[in-house]
Amino acid sequence: MIAELKPKHERQNFLVQDDRLDHAVAFLWKDPQTKETVGASYQGTFIDYERFGERGTYKHIDKNSTANHGFNLKIGDPKQLKFFESSIDLLSYAALNRDQLNDTWLVSMEGLKHHVISHYFGEAVSELRKKQAFPQSIEICVDNDRAGHIFYEKEQLMGAVDPFTNQKVRCERGIANDWQVPKEYKVIYEEVAKEMKVEPEAIMAIHKTENNLQLTNQLVSAHKVNASFGQQLSVNDSIEAINLKDICREVAKELKGCERVDGTYDFDRFYQEKGDINAQILFSYKAEQYYKGYKNHEHEFVPEVKK
Repeated sequence: MIAELKPKHERQNFLVQDDRLDHAVAFLWKDPQTKETVGASYQGTFIDYERFGERGTYKHIDKNSTANHGFNLKIGDPKQLKFFESSIDLLSYAALNRDQLNDTWLVSMEGLKHHVISHYFGEAVSELRKKQAFPQSIEICVDNDRAGHIFYEKEQLMGAVDPFTNQKVRCERGIANDWQVPKEYKVIYEEVAKEMKVEPEAIMAIHKTENNLQLTNQLVSAHKVNASFGQQLSVNDSIEAINLKDICREVAKELKGCERVDGTYDFDRFYQEKGDINAQILFSYKAEQYYKGYKNHEHEFVPEVKK
């Protein structure tokens, strides 16, 4: 992958095999201005659950690495910025989308780190200013799990205004496998929708918005919302299983009262007074986006949703 994206003389400047560290690959963090190595992260190349736990592989960040940096690849001008949880995720994305990587800066946060996003966005702004240009998009490409969704939820509030076009640049959702839906839920959504005379896609959208299609009572959000599929749990609260069909019926009943004349749904009304104004706007917007996506068949039913 590096061989295809970078000139021959630069390839060894990004990846180094280090067999001393459990057969790990070292991802070298390069400063875009000085080209100097400012840090490194290591990813093991063999699986050993006994030694490395659930992750299964060796993973480490060099202790002398510069803060707010990460492994990164820049192709052309940094007009599109994409941020990933790990270097491996970055390379996987690059391999699958190599033909679309024009004027793109791929950055690994080595976790979920707002300061890494701020740093590289600032670098991109400085570089493009010389050409009277500005970053066109920021995409958060994190895992499809609770931590990833909450991180994106916080980052999407971040934004900047392009001084040359006066257009606002927002963080976009680039969560992998975000449109996958457990196949086992399909019958329940459709059965309840038929019974209550609402659209199954609307029920799915609420379920996805509130707890990322989980079967537990834990809300997937940093906000406090009086949600149907989950609540904000305290450290002393236990995570419990939910009855999907019963909650789908409750949601369908509420949706019926929010149905518009054209058959769509008023999600602003659905979430009215269920949280503070920011939470209401956020949840309504998310539900609307997922609903439209499901109606456009952007989703797929799968035996198991990937993270």
